[in-house]
Amino acid sequence: GEAADIVNGHHAGLVFEPENKKEFLEGVENISSDVVLYKELEKGCSELAKAFDRKYLASKMLKILYQVKEL
Repeated sequence: GEAADIVNGHHAGLVFEPENKKEFLEGVENISSDVVLYKELEKGCSELAKAFDRKYLASKMLKILYQVKEL
């Protein structure tokens, strides 16, 4: 769904089918055993957090409202 698209789009984690214990455990194993993957996901999480920061989004929305007002 949308959450999976966001996680995948920012490379911020691994997604799995809900209630799929095997897939979940495989993902945990992949992250814990692959330092490169872990670092990539860590970077993606930081970018995701910045992209969805409320202050950042509010500032972005305010700029758009000012632009619309000028039209």
